[in-house]
Amino acid sequence: MTISRGGVSGGLTITDALREFETQGYTGQFVVRPEGAVECQACGTQHRPAGVPLDAMRRIEGVSDPADMVFVGALRCPRCGSMGTATIKYGPAAPAEDAMVLRELQNKRASTLHTREDADESLVSDTGWLPGPDGPG
Repeated sequence: MTISRGGVSGGLTITDALREFETQGYTGQFVVRPEGAVECQACGTQHRPAGVPLDAMRRIEGVSDPADMVFVGALRCPRCGSMGTATIKYGPAAPAEDAMVLRELQNKRASTLHTREDADESLVSDTGWLPGPDGPG
């Protein structure tokens, strides 16, 4: 259980999200690489984000600092099966490769949503920052 510390994300910190996923078996790590690839640290394989299963997610939104805008995803490597987490920035301070990864994850997720309620569970586009043809502009 997360104790609220206030703020937009209900006080959930990056550490809280990582600990939550770790207790669920997501002990590995994934990192964003240039040109929007996601690399599994267990086997070293780089994947397109659309090919990596996203099992769960948490968005961390800082109270006043845009640098605190982070997506924490629970991912599974399609090659070795490792379960791990990725922390990816979003918002105005996000690097271009992070935005590319989130866009692919959002497009993949949107293609699997079937109900109106699900449509409100956006990864990032409801924050209004996602640029490009697939996001608000």
